[in-house]
Amino acid sequence: ALTGLLGNWLLQQWQQRNWLNQQRFLGEQKEYENLKELCEEIVALSGRRITKMRRLLAILPNADEKLIRRRLKAYDQELLKWNEKLGGFYVRLTFYAAYEMAGRLEREVQDEFVATGRALEGLTKSTLTGKIPTKCQTGQVEAALNIVGAAIKNYNRDLLRVLEIQKTKTYYGKKIEL
Repeated sequence: ALTGLLGNWLLQQWQQRNWLNQQRFLGEQKEYENLKELCEEIVALSGRRITKMRRLLAILPNADEKLIRRRLKAYDQELLKWNEKLGGFYVRLTFYAAYEMAGRLEREVQDEFVATGRALEGLTKSTLTGKIPTKCQTGQVEAALNIVGAAIKNYNRDLLRVLEIQKTKTYYGKKIEL
């Protein structure tokens, strides 16, 4: 009887410990999935936004007004999607990745997007009023777009590294040296 009681007590303790470990794993797996979804969203939206900016700039010197307005509208739609999600990006990055990643998104990507977007929109407005932009003007905006593109690439690379670290931590655990 004593052996039965002791055996049942040990079995219950092991089962409870195993259940707690499973719950811990499920929590970490959910965090990883949320971070993965966030990374995919940031990568996709930033890529689409800069692509729309490049497409708009490419047609400014020699396109008709209708095409410029269509591309401006497409760019504006991507800008709206990005801005609608930006606040959520900051919060989720702080929660799932690190505060540093949220700060970098603001400083390295968003600030560049804003400055370059302003220049592109100004050039577009002047083109729509009949002033054809010079090669120098379009070259300056193109150079700014290249800077934004590099900032996006570097940021997304580092964000995906954070995701990979989380994946390793979730699925393989921490390596303990003995």
